Amino acid sequence: MTGVMLTATEMYAVLNSRVRDAGGVAKLATKTGLNMRTLANAVNGHKGLGTSVPLALGYRPVTVTMYQPFFMPPAPTDDQS
Repeated sequence: MTGVMLTATEMYAVLNSRVRDAGGVAKLATKTGLNMRTLANAVNGHKGLGTSVPLALGYRPVTVTMYQPFFMPPAPTDDQS
């Protein structure tokens, strides 16, 4: 695992920028596969970030208030070359 650790405040900043870039909570929920209510609660600060929201954004919860970026392996393709 590489990357710097983010605090919960920094994680909220990442979340808010991703929502802005996606064009809204509904579009980000569709893009990441998260339940819209779960994502909306995280954006509004209700019930905290949980574990599914950081994971969907590419961050692994290390502790309750610290998050570390991770990189998912590329999806396998059906190339028969």
